[in-house]
Amino acid sequence: MEYFRLNAGFDIPAVGTGTNTFGREASDFKSAYVGDFAPLFSAVEAGYRLFDCAKSYGNEEGMGEALRKSGLRRSDYFIVNKIPNRAGIFKDAASVRESVEGSLKAMQTDYFDIYMIHQPVSYDDQAKGLPMDGEKDPDGLERDGGSV
Repeated sequence: MEYFRLNAGFDIPAVGTGTNTFGREASDFKSAYVGDFAPLFSAVEAGYRLFDCAKSYGNEEGMGEALRKSGLRRSDYFIVNKIPNRAGIFKDAASVRESVEGSLKAMQTDYFDIYMIHQPVSYDDQAKGLPMDGEKDPDGLERDGGSV
């Protein structure tokens, strides 16, 4: 697997897979969640080590369980996760923290390699007062503090 060195000093796999259809019937995003993670196991077998996840996909718990069952150590794969850009979830720093902690728990992991805003467009002033790029996370929930 080829890796790229990020400005933050850590490496990211050059190839990854989206996970929005993982766990869904016939791997169709609009289908019912059925817990079928065969595509994840196929990706692991093919050498994929970057998994692009999001709370919006509705499969964090299944992804966490499947990654645990994959046989990989947590240090051997890279998780990108995203917070939905929706009022109520993304309204202030406390809401963001609650979302991060919920996603960490659901995915059964201690950290995300990258955590970002899903569809980062501004619909209103909901992002006022949130930590900005480069501000360190005092509790160590993100690997680098946001400056990738």
